[in-house]
Amino acid sequence: YGPSDIERLRFIRRARELGFSLEEVQALLDLAPRPQKNCDRVQSIAEQHLANIRAKRADLERMENALAKLIEQCGTTSNDRCPVLESLAGEG
Repeated sequence: YGPSDIERLRFIRRARELGFSLEEVQALLDLAPRPQKNCDRVQSIAEQHLANIRAKRADLERMENALAKLIEQCGTTSNDRCPVLESLAGEG
């Protein structure tokens, strides 16, 4: 591999570490040769990605809270009931 190949691979690795999709990475790579001209487009891609991350985090927090509440109920009900299984079955 030549220096430009190594640089490109590093770019891809860093972008993937930040969670950019392969499609987003390709778009960023296409914009990279002229960063001054394309900065607004790069910013737009990054802002959308950040919004997606924040939405996913909010979803994960809701799931965490719901599951934690179900787990807290374990052992507090009769032995023939399981709050987690009842919730998954739509009974809770």
